[in-house]
Amino acid sequence: MASVKPSAPGSPASVGTPELPTPTHESTAPPCPVGSPAPGGRRRWLRRLRVGVGTLVLGAFLWIFTDAWESVPPWLARGLASTQFVPSLLAWAAGTGMALAAASIVVASLLCGRVYCAVLCPLGLFQDAVWRLRQWLRPRKRLLYVPEVRKLRWGVFWICAVGAVFTGGVTLAWLDPYSLFGRLGTQLLRPIVVWVGNELTPLAHAVGWGHWYRVESLWHWGAATAVVLAMTAAILGLAAARGRLYCNTICPVGTLLGWLARRARWRLELSPALCRKCGECLQVCKAQCIDLRRQALDYSRCILCLDCLAVCPERGVHFVTGRRTGPQGGSSPVPVPTSTVGPSRRRFLLLFLALVSWPGRRSRASESAGTPEGAAPSVVPAASLPPACPPGSRSVSRFLRQCTACGLCVAACPTRVLQPAVLEYGPAGLLRPRMDYHKAYCNYECHRCGEVCPTGAIVPLPLEEKKLTKIGEVELTLDLCVVVTKGTDCVACSEHCPTQAVFPKPYKDHLRVPAINPALCIGCGACEFACPVRPVRAIRVRGWAEHGRAEKWADTPAAAPAPREDFPF
Repeated sequence: MASVKPSAPGSPASVGTPELPTPTHESTAPPCPVGSPAPGGRRRWLRRLRVGVGTLVLGAFLWIFTDAWESVPPWLARGLASTQFVPSLLAWAAGTGMALAAASIVVASLLCGRVYCAVLCPLGLFQDAVWRLRQWLRPRKRLLYVPEVRKLRWGVFWICAVGAVFTGGVTLAWLDPYSLFGRLGTQLLRPIVVWVGNELTPLAHAVGWGHWYRVESLWHWGAATAVVLAMTAAILGLAAARGRLYCNTICPVGTLLGWLARRARWRLELSPALCRKCGECLQVCKAQCIDLRRQALDYSRCILCLDCLAVCPERGVHFVTGRRTGPQGGSSPVPVPTSTVGPSRRRFLLLFLALVSWPGRRSRASESAGTPEGAAPSVVPAASLPPACPPGSRSVSRFLRQCTACGLCVAACPTRVLQPAVLEYGPAGLLRPRMDYHKAYCNYECHRCGEVCPTGAIVPLPLEEKKLTKIGEVELTLDLCVVVTKGTDCVACSEHCPTQAVFPKPYKDHLRVPAINPALCIGCGACEFACPVRPVRAIRVRGWAEHGRAEKWADTPAAAPAPREDFPF
């Protein structure tokens, strides 16, 4: 038997791998014929395809979350967001969509593993980009195999699943990968894109791009931004140090899809007969799921990046059919049953879908048995009223159950009136969108937030119905009005009111003060935004806990001209 010369100290084969035994056998792989493609060359197209599709998906999600020029069509933004697992399930639970995306992801996971994590999850793709950048700046030869932290993975998963029963999207919002990426794009990346775009505006005009224009700076530092920054820094720090550690330890979607991937029909495995334990696969694996000591691969944590498939010189990593993994991820000769979904798997999936869908069905039942149509909603005292939530959300409680705080409506809002909340809704409403009338107002002719919402938290209303949806009611403190305090004429609130709910009436010294017709008010906030009084505005909007319906304002027809009388002579 031929002797193996030990690796020189500091060589790539010896750095960071003290636990790997030195191979004592020669490769049993047949030699490649002269002139044939390099080992793995025939399979590299799979990796290139995965990288190409993932790059397009990541670019598309970056576009919809950083767009400040209203260049993304609403149907495209909603369509992309609806391909995500959690929004698809929540939309189905709310009765505003079908769970086609979630069902497709489950089927794909049962067939060949975590395809969603490989090419569809924007947060996972962003972590791959961070890992790639880190490798380029400071290469790290290998990420050694780490056993699965099973208790932590399933503990987090069941907290999210059971929490969905009582809170809907409140629990899922904190760990859902799509929502995490949405907040990263909307609150951190979009201000950077706007700043760069504004700096390039003169250059664009110089070369004849007249459609390029400057927009208002979107950077608003506050508690909501600090929370998003801290969460993003933690995830990106893990990505730079350990690759997809978040996806394989914390992410509830990754845990569920990993459980399905263990039972996949087609899967990657290591072949002990071909593997020489050279460690090439460890240099590219970002999931830490390859155990060279046992020559096994934990497929529940494999994210199907296919890097190991492309670099293996002996083709020891390959796809197999009809095999399942043992408890620790190693291969086992036990054949896969004829049905890819056994009774235990069916029970698990039915339980999970029931847990997710029950809150939405319960909320729909309560809504149908609640306030009768046409009746005024119950309004709590003004001191405890919540802020106004977007038209189409129907009620604050329903909105908080369905919303995952992805920020897509914040990115799509043309007036920027939607801003992330801190404690305005209470602790459960952290980072959910709210109407911030100090910054802007809800455009009377716009219903874009409902057109892009993927979870059903904001139902897409027809424009005519949206114009009559009452999300709040105006409140006037006449003692603060500049007409009363300074004797200056001001009709800013009445001039900006689109429904004539605020109108001027005569005041002393030929002045005018605002008056209110609450039946016409829809709570759009145009009057509050226009009010010049600071710091507390004289006219404000109090949000309603349950949305109502305003009376339709009708223009008073112009008086007909008096008939012309002929002269009597």
